[in-house]
Amino acid sequence: MTQRRILLTLQPPLMAPTREGLLRQIITKPPVPASWRNRAIPQQLQGIVHKAIAKDPDDRYSSGSAFATDLQAPAMALLVACSGDAEEDVI
Repeated sequence: MTQRRILLTLQPPLMAPTREGLLRQIITKPPVPASWRNRAIPQQLQGIVHKAIAKDPDDRYSSGSAFATDLQAPAMALLVACSGDAEEDVI
């Protein structure tokens, strides 16, 4: 999931100069909200990403299909938004 998050923000959710520092952050710090690094990320998508990378396994998606189901609405919204932009560029 971390690599997909990098695609959204162009940065990992947590950063540290050493492996030990990164592991410490993973255990103790919440990830920076994706929208802080990329304001174009819709709130709904940010919530889905944060649920997927939650520290407590009970707070994460119970299955890949539940995760995929939640991703469908924001994915469709982004596709519609992008297709609208493409049509405007062509005209």
